Amino acid sequence: RRRPIPPLLVLLAPPRLRSHQVVSSIVRLAHVLSSLLRLIKKGHREVVADAAAARSTSTNHRSTRSLPLPPVATSLSLMHPLSSSSASAAPATHRLRLWWRRLGRRGAAGAAAFAFALLAAAFFLLSPSRDASAPSTSSYPSYGHRLPTLVDLTLVAGAKERGAVCLDGTPPGYHWLPGFGEGSDKWLLHLEGGSWCRNLTWCAQRKETNLGSSDHMERRAEFVGILSDDELQNPDFYNWNKVKVRYCDGASFSGNVEEEFQEDGTPFFFRGQRIWEAVMSELLSKGLSRAKEAFLTGCSAGGLSTYIHCDDFRALVPKASTVKCLADGGFFLDVEDISGRRYMRGFYNDVARLQDLRKKFTHCSSDMEPGQCIFPREVAKGIHTPMFILNPAYDVWQVQICICCKPFQCSVATSIRT
Repeated sequence: RRRPIPPLLVLLAPPRLRSHQVVSSIVRLAHVLSSLLRLIKKGHREVVADAAAARSTSTNHRSTRSLPLPPVATSLSLMHPLSSSSASAAPATHRLRLWWRRLGRRGAAGAAAFAFALLAAAFFLLSPSRDASAPSTSSYPSYGHRLPTLVDLTLVAGAKERGAVCLDGTPPGYHWLPGFGEGSDKWLLHLEGGSWCRNLTWCAQRKETNLGSSDHMERRAEFVGILSDDELQNPDFYNWNKVKVRYCDGASFSGNVEEEFQEDGTPFFFRGQRIWEAVMSELLSKGLSRAKEAFLTGCSAGGLSTYIHCDDFRALVPKASTVKCLADGGFFLDVEDISGRRYMRGFYNDVARLQDLRKKFTHCSSDMEPGQCIFPREVAKGIHTPMFILNPAYDVWQVQICICCKPFQCSVATSIRT
């Protein structure tokens, strides 16, 4: 069970010692030393009391020395924790009592000073080395010098009236951490990822998760990494306004189907474009319209969303402001897999037909398949806002799912990822 950390100890500790693992170790050691000091004081009081009792009964010792002990007293002496069947135990006990008697008040103060010095030494010895390469065995993650900030979920007001809803008809949401200081007029938006749904069966599965319904979204989200407000962890954006936009439409915030789909009496809504517009409208009223700097980011399916909406984002903020975009792991490839098929193109074809995406991507020519319009290499051709593309040379998901596996395995694996 985690012990509460004294706030004063956290404030007095250097930044490199403020992780929960180190502070918890120091707190546990302090508890041990505190118990040791209590034992020392208790022992000292007992020794002083014994000495006083010995002086008061010294006149009776000579007269009672030769008398045998009663049976009960003999039994009690044998039950004493310091008693022993060997005769050598008595001298050892006698020496211990003499040591306590000589200790006195000065000795107790010295023991206390020793314990304090031991605590101070442990405080610095337990600090983690900057060059340590061994992984931490603590069950609690360390995010710099403190735990991450938890940010509440905000549901978009009036979203249902505008038709901006998740797959199951619930209102979309986002997490907003206001900026402060020099970052109060700077904004960073992160678009959540989570694959796509290619048919009603897959979309029905998503409706039962946070990727298809705000009813299943966690009410609070940890802001770490580029969203952190910890200057040590996120020196460039720690004081900016930071927003995590939740993903619940199944098509990277791009669908806009007016009609409500029905499958066995279950409704489906494909309104990702409206979700984007509703969230942006609410953020503009909270200060995004006055941003001097703005940064749009996204990962995976959110990275694809960043390609799709980068110029839209640029158009929302003042012309004099600096706007850039970062797509992290969203450059999906239109290539043949080992079976000779273009699995990702077929997958995107299904998504595009289900959510009628061709009308969203006006750059597509009539001779192109609808799925081709979604690939970043096509979307990026029309982007005018500065865009930073971050993608691993060997994308594990794309290598395993879209290039090296058989079509059936691709379907299963993608379903699991969803």
